[in-house]
Formats: sequence, structure tokens, C-alpha cells
Amino acid sequence: MLPIKRALVTVVLPLIVLVTVFYFGVLWSSGRYLYKYIHEFGRTEIFDSGAIIEKKQEEEKIPHLLLGQPNRVLEKLNQGKSGKECHIKILIWRKPGEEQRELGLDKWQKATCRNRISCNIEILYSNILEDIPMSDIVVIMPGPFKNFKWSKLLKARPPGQQWVLYSRESPVHDPQFAPPLALTTENPYNFTATFRSDSDQCITWGFYYPGHPSVPAAKRMDWTKGKTKLMTWVASRCNSLGWERTKFVKEIQKFLPVDIYGKCGPLECRKKDKACRKTLSAYKFYLSLENSECKEYFTEKVWNNGFDNNMIPIVYGAPKEDYMRLAPPHSFIQLAAFETMEEFVEYIHLLDRNHTLYNEYFHWKAKGRWTPGPGRRTNLSPAGLCTIVKELKKNIFHPEKSWRFKNPDFHKWWEQTCSGREELLGVRINVDEPEYMESKVEEDDE
Repeated sequence: MLPIKRALVTVVLPLIVLVTVFYFGVLWSSGRYLYKYIHEFGRTEIFDSGAIIEKKQEEEKIPHLLLGQPNRVLEKLNQGKSGKECHIKILIWRKPGEEQRELGLDKWQKATCRNRISCNIEILYSNILEDIPMSDIVVIMPGPFKNFKWSKLLKARPPGQQWVLYSRESPVHDPQFAPPLALTTENPYNFTATFRSDSDQCITWGFYYPGHPSVPAAKRMDWTKGKTKLMTWVASRCNSLGWERTKFVKEIQKFLPVDIYGKCGPLECRKKDKACRKTLSAYKFYLSLENSECKEYFTEKVWNNGFDNNMIPIVYGAPKEDYMRLAPPHSFIQLAAFETMEEFVEYIHLLDRNHTLYNEYFHWKAKGRWTPGPGRRTNLSPAGLCTIVKELKKNIFHPEKSWRFKNPDFHKWWEQTCSGREELLGVRINVDEPEYMESKVEEDDE
């Protein structure tokens, strides 16, 4: 027995001590690592085995800076977990329209969250500065920025308030989302919901899903059947935003018959009318011309107007690699692929004559399907806003996966992803000073 006792004392006991020291060393270093991430993202509290660990707040010289601040959403969620009633106040930073007034959203309205978060929410549409300090989350969206000063907005922001950028418009259309560098170089947003796939929440117009055929027999069908007209363009905004697109379409009309519907042309076609869809389906090609050329920016002009009406979209907007990655394969014609108007016109005539080549642009329907993305009424509904709260909660505990962690420079992420060109198909399209167009209905930029 004596040798066994000696072995226990000389071998096992030191081993237990080493394991214990190693275990607590790992806990200590992990805690420092987690604290570092949470500190950098302005968290007041972290959870460790169900316990709440509070950390001391650092003083901030500039009120609107985000680092080292409390997190108002987390504070409310902690309040809810303790069994107390809590409501996270969400301000939609936009003047309430008739729709919002009818729903009573020009005043604070309570709504229930059913997605396993410990709080409910209150919603208000307003662009009144005094409503900012009382809010836990502010959703910044197109509309009220045209004559608004960023300095006032930043000063009104209380510590720990979470800002959400919501936009399906291009940076050229809405450059005012980035605060002037003279005021702050810091990223003002905690969360993004935009058309970009690298946002926290992607709210683009459509998604393509391979492997789920929408028309299994698509390769055997003649997609020219019933199409008696060549090309069309539907547009309601004729001013020059990022480029001279109305001028460009008129140049195409010199070589090809292009029927223009909407405010920019003589013909009428209301998109929501069934008669309009029947009218558009008679055309072979649709000019899907975005207001600017920006990363991943292509809209309902491709998905709803083009694909939904069985037309081939002729696209200008995102770089070619974005269309190839996000749109159905071999489903579009990119204008920038042609050097001259003559080349483009010749190719359109070829497809018009050759039904086999034309039909190949619809073979993707035998391989997959597209589905529309959720619209503004869904994204900013009570359920949609509850989802944003839930995603913000995820970012609190996994900041390294969040958009903000990966993109500390908002100016670079937002403003430096667009390009301009002097000419397209030999037509000068450059606009020296694009006219800013304030959004009235954010998702109707034809």
C-alpha cells in the first residue's frame, strides 16, 4: 500500500494541481478575450454561465461615439429576463405618411414580439429631433435627410442607442446616409438592412434558388409565342440621377423600336394592374436600367418587370460578376458587354430572328426559381422589427460576425462601391452633378 500512496502523492496530486491551474487559466484568458470584443462594441454586460457581469464604463469625449457605451437594447433585454415588463422603443426616422397615420404610428404604438426575445416593442414614425433621445433603436431610412443636418442628429443621440440603416436604394441615390467626415470618421450604424448581401439583413428585391425548377419543361417551350413587340421601358423618374438614362433610351430608339411607358413616355401601364402585365408580356426585351452603377445593385426592374413577365432583361446597374452570382444563369443581357451601339443592335436582331438562341435565356427556369424579397411593409412591420431586435441581440454576443465589426469604415462600404462611366455604347451618359431625388415611396424607383 505504501508505494501506491507515494505514487498518489508524487504523481496524481501534482497532476490535479496542474489541471486545475490550466482550467482556471483558460477561463481567465477566455474572459479577457470576450471582454475585449464586448468592450469594443460598447456592451455594458456579458453573460457567463447565466450570471451578469457588469463592467465599468469609460468616459466618452464625444456623446455620439459608440465605443465604450452602454447598450440600451441589452439593458432592456436584461430587464425582460428578470421578469419585468419591458418595451424596446423603435423610432422609424421618417415623417409619417397617410398609411402610418391610419395605423396610429404617428404616436407610440405597442406591439408584441413572438420570436423568443424577452421584450415587446413600441413603434413611432417621426422625423422630430426631440423623439430621438427617448428611443432605444433608430431606423434611418430614405426620406428626411435632404435638408437635415447630421450635426443635430449626432448630438441628439444618447449613449447606447442602436442605429439601423434601412435602404434598398443605391448610394448614389442616397449619399446622405454617410455623415460628413468633418463631424465623425466613425461608423454610426450598429446594424444594416440593405440590398447588399454582406449586410446584417439582406432585403434585396429577389433571390434565385437553383435546384427548384419553376418550369420543368422550360427547355422544350417556345418563349417567343405570343410576343409581338420587341422592346420596352417603364419609367416614372425621368431626371438624371446617376446618369442620362432617358437620353440613352432615346438613342436606342434611333435603331430599335422601344415603347416607353410611364411618366417618361406617351404610354400608360400601371404595374399592379393585370392588364399591364399582359401588355408587357407581349415584348421580348425589357430595359432594366438602374439609376446608378453600384455593387450588387439591381432591383425589381430585373426580377418583377423582366423575369415575371417572361422578358429578357437588358441590364445596367451592378457589375457583371454580381449579376452572374445573384441572378439566374444566362438570363440577362448586360449593356456594358458591348463596345458600340452597332454591336448591341446586331445582337438584339439576332435573338429576334433566332428563336433557339432567344429561348436559351429561359432555360434557367428548368433549373431553379426566383422568389421576391420581402418589401418595406414586411421588413418594417412589428414582426420585421422584432426580427431586427433579435438580430441585434445576436450581434451583442457574437460581434465578430456582425457587419459593423467587418466594416468599421462606413464611407468606404457605402460610398466607394459605385462607379461612373463617361459613355455607354458610344453614347455620352455622364452627369457632372447628379440631381438628388428625395424618396417618397422608397421602393418605387423606376
